[in-house]
Amino acid sequence: MRLEYIRNSILSSVSLETYTANSLPSEWISTLKQERAFHLFVPKEFGGLQLSMSQGVLALMHISKLHGSLGWALNLGAGANYFSGCFAPDVAHSLFQDSATIIAGSGGTTGTAREINKKYIINGAWNKCTGAAHASHFTFNAKHKDGRISSFIIPKELVDMKDNWPIMGLKATSSYGITINNQIIREEHRFIIGEIKNNHTYSVFQLEFETFSRLCLSASFMGIVDCFVSHAEIALKHTESPIEALQWLKIQLGTSKSVLLECAHLHDEYQELSITEKTLAKNQLTHELPSQHDTLFHGVQQLFLTLGMSVTLENNLLHWAYKDVLTAVQHCYLKKPRV
Repeated sequence: MRLEYIRNSILSSVSLETYTANSLPSEWISTLKQERAFHLFVPKEFGGLQLSMSQGVLALMHISKLHGSLGWALNLGAGANYFSGCFAPDVAHSLFQDSATIIAGSGGTTGTAREINKKYIINGAWNKCTGAAHASHFTFNAKHKDGRISSFIIPKELVDMKDNWPIMGLKATSSYGITINNQIIREEHRFIIGEIKNNHTYSVFQLEFETFSRLCLSASFMGIVDCFVSHAEIALKHTESPIEALQWLKIQLGTSKSVLLECAHLHDEYQELSITEKTLAKNQLTHELPSQHDTLFHGVQQLFLTLGMSVTLENNLLHWAYKDVLTAVQHCYLKKPRV
């Protein structure tokens, strides 16, 4: 994947409209498809890049720095394509070999699955499906009559979408809601998250999905903070003396990225780690990284206070980059797990 090519393609067309529109520019999505960016964590045998966790977080940070909504949508799309490991090899090949395969989905269990002869009649509604506008498929959870929960994948043609993202930031992520009415899904398109059915040696598939998600979201959040910093630097470039809050945040961002990369490297080799090393990796993931996110957020707030009225103007890119930070930081996987 050519990160510099992606950077040049995206940055030249970043505008106010790309922050305020309810979906991302089709040219940006085409560029990411061309570079197989949504297939960061899909095995090579199914047409993916099969990146390590540390390689993946670097890519997510790089692209999130360009534009918050783009990075967030890529994170959720590439993250959902992790589910390529949860299907039989022939099914995974048929679903993911096409670079246009992009999954949006919801983690909520707000639907039902009625089984009839190894087929499932699905009904329900799910919200906050990031990337819905450019998705080819959706994944969702549904409850069986006996209380079991399964996950399913369905083509976009079989869902109804509703543009209902009344959130102040990450506007262009097209995090729409979907409704499914009496659609039939075959058994081979049902899966259990964490139940790997192919390429068992791929290091990313050896991680729990929550662990994988926390690392990806951390990368996206740090990239979104970096995006805000970039816009702040532009706004302050004519300032004669360095802004202390900006310099501090840049230093802290470097520290946070180092902590994330160290954690990702540990998880690249997670199965080979000693018990002590696994404990260290878990502590970094669930305590040190969330602490880094908190520190970055407070640094963003301090910088906000020095920027003056310009950051409050809705025709200023800095304003929308700030709102992206405020929105992203609310994700539960960026915080310490509840005990």
